Amino acid sequence: MIANKTEPITQSVIQAGLNSLGIQPGDHIFVQSDFSQFTKLQGNPRAVLLNGILELLGRDGTLVAPAYVKTFSIRNKDAAPVYDAKTPAYTGTLPNLMLRDSRSIRSCHPTHSMVAIGRFADDFMRGHTLEVASFEPLRRMFSYGGKCLLINCAQRTPGMPTVHLAQYDLGLSQRHWLRHFLCVKQLDSSGEVELIRPREAPGCSRNFDSLLTRYIRHENFRAGFIGPAYSYVCTMKSAYESDLQMLIKNPRCITCDDPRCSSCALRSYNLRRLPVYVAAVGLGAIKRMLGSV
Repeated sequence: MIANKTEPITQSVIQAGLNSLGIQPGDHIFVQSDFSQFTKLQGNPRAVLLNGILELLGRDGTLVAPAYVKTFSIRNKDAAPVYDAKTPAYTGTLPNLMLRDSRSIRSCHPTHSMVAIGRFADDFMRGHTLEVASFEPLRRMFSYGGKCLLINCAQRTPGMPTVHLAQYDLGLSQRHWLRHFLCVKQLDSSGEVELIRPREAPGCSRNFDSLLTRYIRHENFRAGFIGPAYSYVCTMKSAYESDLQMLIKNPRCITCDDPRCSSCALRSYNLRRLPVYVAAVGLGAIKRMLGSV
């Protein structure tokens, strides 16, 4: 069914869209979202978006969202801000609404923290630190029948976040050279500023549409509209198993086609891409130099 883009977006519209995707009371969902199309909200975002989802999930359900913070080049470490538990996420409206909610629990991972509200919020967030995978909470949701829901992400990041957990389990995200050039700053337990270097770099997601056709083959994949936004949902465990099988067969299958993408070039298991990247960056620098003459 094609969404009516002129329809005011209310809690009932959000809940009807969730129901059409098979989201039910008691579900535990990880939501990756882009609400830029939601220009006709009838009420404030917290009441319509956040409470609309939580009311549907009910007291037995759990809502989880990415609350990532930006990393900085190690060369600019002096100018990098100091993060704390209240630092806003760069991952959109929903996570930041959740972070401002007194019911929420935020994990302690320094770069890829997540935020959760609901019955198992503490269980899913507990122990999510630098010492484990950036996407470890998803694994904890497997045994609870957790689902990944992507709202309006088909163009930008069409793949399920489980692919990053599969990358970690295969040792791929730890072999990303880009992580050696990045850092964040946080306060340690004594109140001193601590410089933190990531242990992995999940990397570029521009070619995640190559994953989508594999998810569609699973009977638990459903697609539809939530308000004006094309959305889809898949059980986490089946998405992870699909990601794992694909990456075992070809670890480079999700690299993008942009020759200037440093994220795809700086992978130690993708060395054949490095000369292409160096040439593209060098050519760009020459063009800029000639253009300034």
